[in-house]
Amino acid sequence: MLLDAPLESDRGVLAEELIRHVTAAVSVLESRAGDVPPRWRVRLTDRQIQAAVLAAQGLSNEEVAAQLGVAPRTVARLLQDTYRRLEVSGRAALSAEVALLRPPTPFVPARSDVE
Repeated sequence: MLLDAPLESDRGVLAEELIRHVTAAVSVLESRAGDVPPRWRVRLTDRQIQAAVLAAQGLSNEEVAAQLGVAPRTVARLLQDTYRRLEVSGRAALSAEVALLRPPTPFVPARSDVE
């Protein structure tokens, strides 16, 4: 019986520590769920961000349109404007940027822009 007393108190401490760690991990995951690259908040409208995030997750224009309650052509236009504003080539670049929370590669102007 004397040996059980220290184990019981250790269980309580361990349980509290485990709960603290799990709570912290859940908090980090929840805060990260809505993250988009910071430059998106500056360059894009809220609607463009919504469409871009869904497209970056692999949804088709029709699927994005259904979720946003708009026409597929509206989604196509939102994404065209998004690509232009972010200077990216398409959905793959959007996906990479969402995953990295930054542009996947630095923007390098075309030679005609440099001269």
